[in-house]
Amino acid sequence: MKITATAASLKERLNEYLGHVKAGSEVVVTEHGLPVARLTAIETAARPANPSGPSMPAAGAESLFLEPAEQGTSRRDRLARAGSLKLGRGSARPGLLTPPSGEPFGARILAALLADRMGGR
Repeated sequence: MKITATAASLKERLNEYLGHVKAGSEVVVTEHGLPVARLTAIETAARPANPSGPSMPAAGAESLFLEPAEQGTSRRDRLARAGSLKLGRGSARPGLLTPPSGEPFGARILAALLADRMGGR
């Protein structure tokens, strides 16, 4: 059975629509009268399309959405391949992540200011 729901309705009653999906229905989500998404059940060995009891997430469910060539690669590599992440080139500049040595910036000015205040009392 196909059910149509607006995006706002889906947001308000998500659990109800997920119950329909678990029961085998398909939910078509519309926005301004135009279909934008479809919710359907995922069939796996650990979770059939029409479960009779409480639902359990399938072990390794993330692998359902990966292409076979992407399985076993890091999330960082997948994001870079998809264009969502830009990898840097080479290593960071040597002094970029090390704190500066010596006295902190403005330490001499602060010492002179404090000495002036203490001398005035």
